[in-house]
Amino acid sequence: MGGCGPQFRPIENYTRGLRPEAFKKLDSVLLKKLGFRSWSGYGHTGNPDEEVISPGENSLGPLYRDNNPTD
Repeated sequence: MGGCGPQFRPIENYTRGLRPEAFKKLDSVLLKKLGFRSWSGYGHTGNPDEEVISPGENSLGPLYRDNNPTD
């Protein structure tokens, strides 16, 4: 899996799209590979000195068309 530099943005917003329970299970090495490492001001939320950023506290959760999940 390749990284994505700060000048390019993936379609998925990982800090908002990853479920909190999944985030808590990941170690810092994997978080950095997934793009949770801040790049000199890009992606900081909260403490600007943190090496790995944290997702927001108020996540919307999964979004479904017409609010009906399909399995």
